[in-house]
Amino acid sequence: MKIYAPQNASFLLPFQFDSKLLQADFDKCKAFNFHKNYIPENYDGDNYILPLRSIDGKLNNIAAIPGNLERYKDTPALSNCNYFQEVIATFYARKKPFD
Repeated sequence: MKIYAPQNASFLLPFQFDSKLLQADFDKCKAFNFHKNYIPENYDGDNYILPLRSIDGKLNNIAAIPGNLERYKDTPALSNCNYFQEVIATFYARKKPFD
């Protein structure tokens, strides 16, 4: 079996999203406090971490902790962004542990 490993690690997905609606939801997110970059060797910039789902739906909880799937909930940021929710729903993946 041949394993396909792309050189650039990017793929063209069969989805199209409305950039104006994405920008409108991102603008809503700006009302929340973004967290500082905690891995500066991997990313440039400072304040740009805003969880859309987290343990107990808290905006200040950015860590993914194994064994807590039932506690992951939408944060207020995602709850305020209807188009983000629509985009996420486009991907065939389980987003909640028991739905």
